[in-house]
Amino acid sequence: MTSEDVLDAFREADDPVLTTPEVSDAAPVHRVASRLEELAESGILARKTVGDGETVWWLPGHTETSGNTDPGVHDGDQQNAEDGLPRPVETAIQGLDLPDEDTEACRTDVYAACLSVYRDGPVSTDDLRGELDEPARWEGCVRSALEELPFVHHDGDGWRFEAETAADWSNGESDEGSA
Repeated sequence: MTSEDVLDAFREADDPVLTTPEVSDAAPVHRVASRLEELAESGILARKTVGDGETVWWLPGHTETSGNTDPGVHDGDQQNAEDGLPRPVETAIQGLDLPDEDTEACRTDVYAACLSVYRDGPVSTDDLRGELDEPARWEGCVRSALEELPFVHHDGDGWRFEAETAADWSNGESDEGSA
């Protein structure tokens, strides 16, 4: 089961919070559990241990658990930086054409880099590279993927997001226009 399969389970579920067996579908639970852990450690999924010690998982920004603070923005269009990336950003990341070797790990690293830039930007190249489990993946995947995203920009101060409004996010445009 790939990371994308796991994320699809959350996007397609009626419930905003799922247990490991609910995510597993036809895949062995132990494989799903390790993929869930990987996605949580990289900040893509959130988790909590409940009652009898069972872990529940959710995809921030795609559930009613998101902490949207702007009443003019519908849940999932944009959410707090505490929760994750706005949906259009995540969608753009999912649509990237990434290298064939280790695509899922690359996509996970791109998401984590975007999350850092979104929460903490501007962020230096050295800091982003240093956050990767495999720093060599920076040149082979992450840097070029960030350069493809229309709302992520690199300048002398580091990597940063341009879009300021929900309309900008959904259009994939920066303050300077579309890329």
